[in-house]
Amino acid sequence: MPAAAQPAIEPQQIKAAKATAIDKAKMRLLLRDHLESFKFYPASARRRNIEGDVDVGFTLTHNGTADQVTVLHGSGHAVLDHAALETVHRAQPFPAEDGQYQFRLRFKRL
Repeated sequence: MPAAAQPAIEPQQIKAAKATAIDKAKMRLLLRDHLESFKFYPASARRRNIEGDVDVGFTLTHNGTADQVTVLHGSGHAVLDHAALETVHRAQPFPAEDGQYQFRLRFKRL
């Protein structure tokens, strides 16, 4: 028995899918910039020359607040991991709503 023919994808559907992907990418950049603007490098880490990356994850609710904030991959330094979690909390409300997000926060002496 021959396979059922797949419906052709219309150019409008392709355009809509691309626009959605672009919108998601723009929103991710907007959220990253927003989060970075609230990041702080703890003075105790600065004094001890502690650097590292922390991957955080969270879910945004309908009003832009972060829920289920967690460290997905720590830096190996509790002070930086705590600063990453605090950064997410300080950044509320986020300029977006509804969705699960993951970001890497880099703590490095300049």
